[in-house]
Amino acid sequence: MNKETTIQVDEGYLEGLKVRAAAWYSPVDRRIFQGKLGQKQAQIIGVPGVTAVDVIILLQEVIGLQRPVYNLRNTVRVITMDALKASIPIFTKHAAFKKVPELTETGIAAGTWGTIDFSLWKNKYPIVVSDEAQMRANVDIFGTQTRDAAGALAEAENLQIKEDAYDTATTVAGHDWGAMTGSVSTSNPYDDLISVMTVIGGLGYPPDFIAAHPLVWGKFFGNTYVKGQLAGTVYPDLTRGGGFPVPGLPGVTGFSDFVLTNTAAVVGGRNYAAVLGAGPTSAVKYRDEDIDADIYMIRQWLEPKIVVSNAVRELTGVRT
Repeated sequence: MNKETTIQVDEGYLEGLKVRAAAWYSPVDRRIFQGKLGQKQAQIIGVPGVTAVDVIILLQEVIGLQRPVYNLRNTVRVITMDALKASIPIFTKHAAFKKVPELTETGIAAGTWGTIDFSLWKNKYPIVVSDEAQMRANVDIFGTQTRDAAGALAEAENLQIKEDAYDTATTVAGHDWGAMTGSVSTSNPYDDLISVMTVIGGLGYPPDFIAAHPLVWGKFFGNTYVKGQLAGTVYPDLTRGGGFPVPGLPGVTGFSDFVLTNTAAVVGGRNYAAVLGAGPTSAVKYRDEDIDADIYMIRQWLEPKIVVSNAVRELTGVRT
């Protein structure tokens, strides 16, 4: 029987260990720098040492593996920043001066601006690889844990966008898209969706996305009113990131994620509803000689915020 060993990897524990290497990814420059967080003068030049290569490869792998599963990042406006705290002006609503008479001066306030204050928090994931595990394993232990780290950090971001942005959206009662009488659906999803989109668009924010749990999308695509729109289309893979055209709603992109509420659908405008302060990602390699193990700590800074509450709605009760 395999014996499990538990190591409490917290900041206090790490303070007592020797740092072997460090690197960080700048989302502003889209580059990896060798050294402590924020040290751009330590940019990689030439060939770094073997220990540093481990950390650099780890960062490259985590960032690359995360990208396809940043599902909800696609529904927000992303603001990249290397600083962990910032106040950033955000354009929140456009407006035009209408029917301006000849030779008439207009003002300059043809739009609405707001200021968003960011104080990024961090998500962390430790990777502990013992010397014995590396020597005994017939699989790539480091690679396996790297994939786990990427998935866990991406899931954390998706969940925090859901909790800190979309859970605060105004709710609108919808109908059960999966309810049927005989072989015919009793409700039309387009009635719910277009009603909400009309409200959002009428307030000046063009709606262009729908985000929902795979179970909700299952009810949508199984609805008899929707099936008539599926001719010539490919059923989307709801387990992957990216997005897909929503049949019957030209210009609207659908997104799917398991962290979303499985009875509701979020409808909004990507350019207005929410923002994500996307900060740096760092990786530090430690060595614990007492337990004969290498420890990698990955830290990622971010903060999602709702910007324009009128630009998003949550349709509830669409699946029971």
